[in-house]
Amino acid sequence: AQAVLAEGRALPTVASPAIFAAKKVRNLCWQGMRVTVRRAHGIALLGLLACSLGGASASAADWLMKGISYGVSPDQGVMVNDDMFNDEVRVQWGCPGRGDLSRMAELGANTVRLYGNDPRFDHTSFLDEAESLGLGVVPGISDWPYLQSQSPCAYANNWDCHNAISESYLLNLRNGFMANGTYHGGLRAMIAVNEPDLKLGSEPEQWAR
Repeated sequence: AQAVLAEGRALPTVASPAIFAAKKVRNLCWQGMRVTVRRAHGIALLGLLACSLGGASASAADWLMKGISYGVSPDQGVMVNDDMFNDEVRVQWGCPGRGDLSRMAELGANTVRLYGNDPRFDHTSFLDEAESLGLGVVPGISDWPYLQSQSPCAYANNWDCHNAISESYLLNLRNGFMANGTYHGGLRAMIAVNEPDLKLGSEPEQWAR
């Protein structure tokens, strides 16, 4: 296996009850290198457990979300903010690099949920990588327009956050969320506001309108 990986070739078919039942070729990251695992190839890399990535015959009706909430911690240096899916932190989620997204796919996840989202950053590469691994990305609009900006809409605009959110979302669309005139294929859903009951008070009629 090490020789095959060193040469960058696809791993051969191995007769094993533990298989990756993938819908397509999987491009995984192993020790910082890109590894191609073909459909229905059973593998166990140096004792690593080969986890199921979902049945190839699964339909939309019986699809089950198996998600991981992704936020790199603990911090070992100065970070611009908590946006973890831009190119500045690619060494953590990408390949070459630590390959966090690949690890999620190996564990059987099909969804990755994100918290921080700085719309000024381009997120195309992260979405491309996630889509290639069969992961759907669920980002959210960050707390910035709601609570942290110079004029937070939750308090300074009588709970009317339409303009603030529209501006943030438009930047996201321009920086990776759209591709070829439609949503990026790696984008599964969008969270309009995280924990609204905590950040926007206990009177939902003030903001749910």
